[in-house]
Amino acid sequence: PLPSFEVTSLTPDVFEQHADGTRTSVSVSMKELSDKSAIGVQQVERVLALYAEWIDDRAASIPDLAARYQEAADRHIEACRFALARMEEGWNLVQHDSIAARAFQLANYAMLYQQIRSRIEPRDVVKDRQGVYRPQGAHPQAAPDPKGGRWRAFQIAFILASLPELVDPTHAKRKLVDLIFFPTGGGKTEAYLGASAISLIARRLRDPNDAGTDTLMRYTLRLLTAQQFL
Repeated sequence: PLPSFEVTSLTPDVFEQHADGTRTSVSVSMKELSDKSAIGVQQVERVLALYAEWIDDRAASIPDLAARYQEAADRHIEACRFALARMEEGWNLVQHDSIAARAFQLANYAMLYQQIRSRIEPRDVVKDRQGVYRPQGAHPQAAPDPKGGRWRAFQIAFILASLPELVDPTHAKRKLVDLIFFPTGGGKTEAYLGASAISLIARRLRDPNDAGTDTLMRYTLRLLTAQQFL
């Protein structure tokens, strides 16, 4: 006999329910954030507001739970409020701290265009008369896809929560370890790469001569390591 367990199907997407019965996906545009546009600001603040509403709704439902569950529910709500406070601190820094703002902007730009360029079809390469291999045709233009280049709600939340400690090495919460737990394909890699980009850029903004290793990445399988960095 072998043990078995059915894992509930999850989606990384969050949807906002409207009064007319329709719903829209909650996400944030990397391009709008890299452009520092008002639309990007509104999208981030909507994510934070919806999370705050969700926490309040869950807190209000605790008295309806069986008594044996209420203590755990209170702890979970407290943890949620703590997470929200970290996100709000990160967002406040993006809007009022020059290093945080620039690092956040450039990290969004880098993530956006890396995503675009990784999907461009490679050009054919031929050998010229001098025996040098050269690509054929004009360099493809990298244009953002209106439907692509978007942070899912949990991704931007993770980045904002981590941002204060990434831009300030002396931050009191620097020793916190954040764990993203989600099934394969949910977008964990993009979330931590976004945070890594902020860390790398903020470090150079603080001190242009501060070179060296900033981020360590380790995978349990060598094949997975190769796949992630192809």
